[in-house]
Formats: sequence, C-alpha cells, structure tokens
Amino acid sequence: EKLSKAQTPSADLKSLGLQLSALDAAQLRELGLRGGVKVDAATGAAARAGLQAGDILLELANTPVQSVAQVQALAATLPKKGVLSLLYRRGDWTMRSGLRLGD
Repeated sequence: EKLSKAQTPSADLKSLGLQLSALDAAQLRELGLRGGVKVDAATGAAARAGLQAGDILLELANTPVQSVAQVQALAATLPKKGVLSLLYRRGDWTMRSGLRLGD
C-alpha cells in the first residue's frame, strides 16, 4: 500500500545524525541542569548544525528535552524538510543552532 503525502515517514534520529544517551539525576545536578540528553555522536545534519560528541541537547524544536525516548517520539513528528531549532550546552556555554532537515 502506497503512503499518501500526508503519511510520508518523518525524520528520525538516524536521519538527524544524532546518537544520544540519558543523563542520570546526579549528572544533571552536577551540570546544574533540569533536563537534557548527552550527544554521543553527531554526524550529517547534526554535525553541520554544530553539535559535537559530549554536548548536552537541551531543546529540540523549541521543546525542552527530558529523555532519549522523548527525543525519539518528537523526532517521529518532524517534517522531512525545514530548519529545526536546537538548544545545547557545551562546557559552560549554552548555544542555539538550526539543524536543516532534508539535506
């Protein structure tokens, strides 16, 4: 059965170029954060957006990130093309970037 245009598969973590892992409560406390997930690897679109291994992803599409499962669920709803807002932390710096989907 063919998919209609409205049912086309959405972007996922692999297409975003992200490999993520959870941060436990102690790690979040040590970093002074309420939420976020660790970037284990950034390739493709994520790397072009400036993400690097070791960064902490704080927001995806203007939505605060609390878990890897939440990012996976959110990624499943993203369009295949466009620019996705990211907020991440690297060391003491918090940065915003745009991840271009569909490149």
